[in-house]
Amino acid sequence: MANDTDLKYAEIDLCLYHVNSGILIQLWKGVIQNFTSDGSANFPVTCSDGFFQIMNQYPERQVSRQCWKTFNDGVNCPYTAHGSGGSATSCDYYLESANGCQAHGMSLYFGGQQADPQGVVIKDDSTGFLGFGRNSVNATSIISDTVWGLALPEIWCNSGGNPLFAFMTTPLMVDYRDESTFADSMAIIGAGPLGGFTASAVARNADGFPVIVAPMVDGFTWQGFKVDGNLNVTKYQPGMGLRLVIGNDPANPTQDYFSLGQGTPQAWEPNNYAAGVALCEMRIVKPSAIQPSTPDRHQMTVPVDYGLWGWVWDASGNRSAVKGLVNPFWIAVNMLLRAVGMYGDPSTGRGPSSEEQLAFFVLSSLVTGS
Repeated sequence: MANDTDLKYAEIDLCLYHVNSGILIQLWKGVIQNFTSDGSANFPVTCSDGFFQIMNQYPERQVSRQCWKTFNDGVNCPYTAHGSGGSATSCDYYLESANGCQAHGMSLYFGGQQADPQGVVIKDDSTGFLGFGRNSVNATSIISDTVWGLALPEIWCNSGGNPLFAFMTTPLMVDYRDESTFADSMAIIGAGPLGGFTASAVARNADGFPVIVAPMVDGFTWQGFKVDGNLNVTKYQPGMGLRLVIGNDPANPTQDYFSLGQGTPQAWEPNNYAAGVALCEMRIVKPSAIQPSTPDRHQMTVPVDYGLWGWVWDASGNRSAVKGLVNPFWIAVNMLLRAVGMYGDPSTGRGPSSEEQLAFFVLSSLVTGS
């Protein structure tokens, strides 16, 4: 058959049939990319899904200084309704450029990630004596050179409220600033909005051993959360050295800054936001020697309770939104909707109608057992 028929790009349908019940599960369908015919009983084929042929990149967003949105489309970039200034017909899709988001008064909707070096004057605790005579140092943050162009991660998880089941994600380090006794860093967790983060705590596993479940940088917990040698919590001050952003779009103007904080009280770079991006800023207490280093030499971990929101439908086609979607079949549907630009925002209900979304997949294949 391989000699008589061109099997390349032929459709292949993978189904599972349960003999006793007579149920057929149409699990996967795609096309043959390649095959090997060597005269043996085995006939291996290499297959791919249908989207492979149209080269639809996924995840569809990348870490970039440029905004991905279409200017003034009324959905992702509602300039007419919420913006002012700049050209009314065009945008150059950067944050701080002459005709960018700040010029249009649309900083809260900026879909890129613009990180700027930030300096702060500190006292070098490794100098002086008993805190006196310390040298003043202008500490400046160092921006990553390697994070740009990487795929913006998507996190699908649900801990069910149990901190031991939290998904420990490793964010993309963007910014790091050594402040002698302290170090401040910022990292991109992934696409948002997420359903929520796990509260820092010491939990006990099934064997009764204590486990720290908290955001960390290089193994150090954030400034306001401390434990002793027996892993008993000795300090818990929410907001002291930890800022978690779930990634709302538009961004929260008082919380979702895409920059490091500085000063007392804390202040952030004004009008610098990254809408739709979950991130974490963390200040840790570390050995006092100043050792400037690039962000990629450090690692952050953040426990996530609930990942991305997702759409689900019942057999009648009624749509609902789920926080922390984990059903793999519904995740596949939502990935498809994200890839074709029909996802919207389940956390707020904003976006395409249920009828428009249903046109992109076969509902009965997901809700009908037969």
